[in-house]
Amino acid sequence: MSNNEIVKADAISKIKEVGVGACGPPNFYGTQDSHVRVCEDLSRFLGAEKGIIYGQDFCTATSVLPCFLKRGDIVVVDGGVSLTLQKAVLISRCSVEWYNHNDLDHLERILTSLKEDLDEGPIVRRFIVTED
Repeated sequence: MSNNEIVKADAISKIKEVGVGACGPPNFYGTQDSHVRVCEDLSRFLGAEKGIIYGQDFCTATSVLPCFLKRGDIVVVDGGVSLTLQKAVLISRCSVEWYNHNDLDHLERILTSLKEDLDEGPIVRRFIVTED
């Protein structure tokens, strides 16, 4: 896209209009009209109620995963996930089980061992985190 003249012209126009530098989640580093429009366009395209954009991938996982993973939850994580996902899981303060990267047999053994414990105790939420 960097060699597309239309994309270049639009980028130059937008930079002249709003500048550069604002990044990160809204209400933290700042939100500009263009951020709001992109979120609206994305949510409409995806059929979602709302959308949010992040200026850096590291912020995304560490902001989003802890919203879902809470103390007492169990998450089983592929040992080959990115550092971003590792940190996001760890800061959520849930119980973490790691399985060998892409080893579905190891994952199955962990899930089977957890099933026995979960059947006897209180109901807890369970998640599997992996990435391609």
